[in-house]
Amino acid sequence: MTPSRPARRPWTADEQRKLDDLLRAGKHAGEIATALQRTRLAIYARLQGLDIKRKKAARRLGRKAMTRNRSVLLGVAIGLFGALAVLTARYVAVVLPG
Repeated sequence: MTPSRPARRPWTADEQRKLDDLLRAGKHAGEIATALQRTRLAIYARLQGLDIKRKKAARRLGRKAMTRNRSVLLGVAIGLFGALAVLTARYVAVVLPG
């Protein structure tokens, strides 16, 4: 015989808004659970799930930002090397005439 598990009720958009409002108001998990008619464990699980989603999103954005920054730095470096090559060519033409 398998142990029984409580039914998992999906979170609605309205419940998510209420959760956000209650968190901003500084309510603790017990008060939030009572207001949303859920258990404290359900509140903790939701907060943990949201935190994991936020961390994954931040990592993805961080990688994109790093890739973008590397591209900008590479462009700047190429530009500097190009300018250095032009200045070197001009210097050589002036100092060491052909």
